[in-house]
Amino acid sequence: MVHYITLACFVAVWSAPVVAQSADEDQTRDAVLRIAPVTVNAQKREEAEFEVPLTISALTGDRLETLQVDTFDQLANFTPGLTVQVISPNNPSFVIRGISSENGNFQDPSRVSVYLNGVDVSRSRGASFELFDLERVETVKGPQATLFGTAALVGAVSVVTARPEEGVSGEGRLSYGNFNATEFGGFFNAGNELVQGRIALSYRTRDGYVENISGSSNSQAFSAQDDLNGLDVFAIRPSLRLTPDDALTIDLIYNFEQHEPPGTAFASAVIPSDGSTDPFRDLDLGGGFNNLLLGFNGLGPAGPEFALLPDNAVSQQLGRDELGLDRTIHDINLSATYDLSETLTLFGVAAYREFDNLEVFDVDGSQVPLFEFADNTEGEQFNLETRLSFDNGSNLKGFVGANYFNEEGFQSLRFAFDETIFAACVGETPQGQPILAPTCVNPDGSFNRVNIDPATSGVAPLIPAAGSPGIALFGETSNFGDHNSFSVVADVTYSVTPRLELTSGVRYINEDRESGISTIVPNSPLILLQSLAVDPTMPVFQPILAGFVDTGGQVNSVSDSFDAFVPRFNGLFRVNDDLNIYGTISKGRRSPTLSITESDPSTPQLIDEEIVWNYEAGFKAVLAGGRARIDGAFYFQDYEDFRVTVVDVVAGGVNAVSAGKATNVGLELEGDFAVSDALTLSAGYAWTEGEIDEDAENGLLAGNRFALQPEHSSSIVVDYRDEIGFPGNFGRVVGFATGSWSYRSDINFQADATEIAGIPISQDGFSLVNLRAGLDFPDGGLRITLFGSNIFDEDYVIDGGGIGGVFGTPTFVPGPPALYGLELSARF
Repeated sequence: MVHYITLACFVAVWSAPVVAQSADEDQTRDAVLRIAPVTVNAQKREEAEFEVPLTISALTGDRLETLQVDTFDQLANFTPGLTVQVISPNNPSFVIRGISSENGNFQDPSRVSVYLNGVDVSRSRGASFELFDLERVETVKGPQATLFGTAALVGAVSVVTARPEEGVSGEGRLSYGNFNATEFGGFFNAGNELVQGRIALSYRTRDGYVENISGSSNSQAFSAQDDLNGLDVFAIRPSLRLTPDDALTIDLIYNFEQHEPPGTAFASAVIPSDGSTDPFRDLDLGGGFNNLLLGFNGLGPAGPEFALLPDNAVSQQLGRDELGLDRTIHDINLSATYDLSETLTLFGVAAYREFDNLEVFDVDGSQVPLFEFADNTEGEQFNLETRLSFDNGSNLKGFVGANYFNEEGFQSLRFAFDETIFAACVGETPQGQPILAPTCVNPDGSFNRVNIDPATSGVAPLIPAAGSPGIALFGETSNFGDHNSFSVVADVTYSVTPRLELTSGVRYINEDRESGISTIVPNSPLILLQSLAVDPTMPVFQPILAGFVDTGGQVNSVSDSFDAFVPRFNGLFRVNDDLNIYGTISKGRRSPTLSITESDPSTPQLIDEEIVWNYEAGFKAVLAGGRARIDGAFYFQDYEDFRVTVVDVVAGGVNAVSAGKATNVGLELEGDFAVSDALTLSAGYAWTEGEIDEDAENGLLAGNRFALQPEHSSSIVVDYRDEIGFPGNFGRVVGFATGSWSYRSDINFQADATEIAGIPISQDGFSLVNLRAGLDFPDGGLRITLFGSNIFDEDYVIDGGGIGGVFGTPTFVPGPPALYGLELSARF
């Protein structure tokens, strides 16, 4: 139904009358880059980015469109110091200055605040959303707990959507590309001086760029699956603005998103398919369970009893028949701004957000049905904030405010596997680390299972998997979180002289945190069969997953309260009209974690709050008579109780632990240069060198680099736009082209930097080149654009290790290949 609504809205916008635009309007619409600083709201007041004593990368909506940015990982290519890993929309990781937000469970708070229209939406399972019809995106680096709340341990990404305005305007876009990529969207705006409304939408779909041969004649699996790493997302945003007088503005914004992409391409690095373990090969994922699955019903009078399970037993356990994601987001935001006087402004916002995700994925990344997982996550967030801002017009400005935030969430990881195949495939080293057994996969790609005949002690000899019965085991681990926080904040900027400004702010936070976990860990029928063969009077049960404790679905929970102060101190000195320098000292805090692990769910552990002090100096300069600008910053960060997520390949599990002390040092530069009226160059560079301190008390993690931290990252963008001669009576015709190059050096995908099955879990450095070019017919409001990303088809991976790494079968997720297409757009 939503697709029909989308099509109707698109047709309405596309078919609206097109009117001529003035040259000034055309420049506003098509401004590739203007050297004038972007207006930002990082300090809770509108001001030019040039005047803010913080390191900020701000991109306008027009600029994002020019750079082909509609997702956060694309945004990171042009934002120094930001890395965003999106394995799927359900599983993003935001990294600022090499420090990752890391975890998606509801026990562990985030390190990076993601803001949507002034409200924190940082929980990772709901933090990834579409970037369309935007006013701007601000990436504020360094601890920002005073300005953005406790989740902003290392920074914040703030997304501001386009607001309704007076007059009638609209845009429609339609594009088509390789892998059947289809996109249509746009906006329609109408309003008078009292009421303004706007509706924006985006629909994007694309076939998977990794071929999944599951169910084909070359497959070892039993059912067909879609190709992997595809795209299917619909988003719509109606918004309403009321301006009953010059002093009062009320905004109501509703965001809805629905994601239904196919599965993620986890490619096994140790189990070959078609003779290869190349992560860029065709895969054979999902549908690996045959219909001859036995369920263990317990011990009966004649011994162990099994029953044939129905064909859909696995899909019932996981919640979906196929690999892929079903995800919805509802977000409603009501805000009001009231000018009490020339010096005082009152602001308030109330927001509610909920998300519901169900994703099924093949975590072993192979044709062997070792494991299939389902991640079912539900979350609700409520935010209420009020703020009183003041500006006496001369030497004093700032704000005081209060904020209440509540988050309730539930994450269930359900899994299914065939124990007879698991027993044939997963062995262990003398050190107890899981490793793939050489008898698992045959040269033709087929795989084996152990014989379940009790007469052979349950483990003799290996037999082919196809056509033979297996033993299905199902399990589940769930985590819960219910967190409430209340904070009050004061932030004041005082102009000591017209050139020198000093800022001091502090936020007091009081929070109640409750965490819980429940597990269902199956016992092993094979171990039972083996024990009965040895001694029929002594049946032995043992959990198939060593190190995990079964609570039988019972929830174990723990709660506690915490409070803290987080300050910031900033200084800005205006050397002259074209050069500002600034310094910052700020404290960041990641809330304590009440951790309850699957391996010992009855014993809660308190992981202390993570503290960072950030020391930073920077400059912002305008050069060449206003034709160029350059911003730069150098920072040093000192961490206490640095928290990492590690994969325990011996006991099993993924756990948060304190790695002790850590330090991080880095440099960021970005700038723009208007070479001519037609040609503009932009560039950005970030150097980050962070590691866990080499202290003996930090154990095996001592000296390791942070996960997902590139030491070097950079980008160069070339923009060209000029009026050209064009045959025919088309009025003015403008040719444009934007080429971009981005580079990221090598990274580790996990903090402990250990190899799994002898394979480094890392990605070497790589570059990506994008190109966008076309013709604009501004007198008619029409545009034709050719676009391409990763045009040289660079091979790279976006994740490594994965849940499969817990069982000695690490996986890699390939990044997108060359994607290209044609777009038509019209605006009035």
